[in-house]
Amino acid sequence: MSNNLPAVQEILTAIQSTGFKQQVAQLLPPNVSQDRFTRTTMVAIQQNPDILQGDRQSLYNAICRAAADGLLPDGKQGALVIFNQKMGNNWVKAVRFMPMVEGIIHQLGKAGIPTYAVSVYEKDQIEVWNDDDGQHVMHRPVVFGDRGNLVGVMAVAQVGTRTYVETMSIEEIDKVRSSSRSGDGGPWKVWYDRMAQKSVLHRLKKRLPILDQMIVDALRDPEEEEQAVTQPTAEVAPETPVEPPAPRKRPKVLDALKAAPPPSEEPPMQSEDLF
Repeated sequence: MSNNLPAVQEILTAIQSTGFKQQVAQLLPPNVSQDRFTRTTMVAIQQNPDILQGDRQSLYNAICRAAADGLLPDGKQGALVIFNQKMGNNWVKAVRFMPMVEGIIHQLGKAGIPTYAVSVYEKDQIEVWNDDDGQHVMHRPVVFGDRGNLVGVMAVAQVGTRTYVETMSIEEIDKVRSSSRSGDGGPWKVWYDRMAQKSVLHRLKKRLPILDQMIVDALRDPEEEEQAVTQPTAEVAPETPVEPPAPRKRPKVLDALKAAPPPSEEPPMQSEDLF
């Protein structure tokens, strides 16, 4: 990490600059503290300096995307992740913001859809069944003691009186990981459980009647986008940080959706609490 210290400091200085903070302030929703967002972003970069291998503009864009979504890049709500992206005839390393488990659940909550995701272990009791009333699930985890090995993940959402259940076995999770553009490292290496739960949440969301385009956009998965595919990357020459993009306009939420109350502001966290 010592060799990256000048580059880390360069990025931290840019993030704390007046111009960049003004851009972020215009993007953040009122319920998210700008100071906390900035501190969380700085800690994320300090703890994962490999992010600096990515194109500088893509890093600024990814931070702005997180701000526009109202999510923290803390590895829980979202993460800054390196992808290989084609630019013209060349392949470069680019940084993308990836919504994680808590972020996806938060966005679905804004659409009035209570959702949760859990890991399932071999000694847990679990049953999923369907009848004329729809889908149902019963999960009784071992609260104390050995739960055994991880055997899968499950996500559940409630839309009105209808329950939606999605499950994935370890074999299905590993199949997703093997086809992932970051499957050999990055978030899959650091946060296997969270990435597994994220995968089942993304499978579940495709079945949900989400009407708000802003919510749909916020739930996107960079791993599914065509332009970020695994290929050998060309060396990227160092470049001077450029101004972040103009703030994205927030579309009005459809009246048909329930407006979830904004979460209360949490007290400032120490850096070790963020991951």
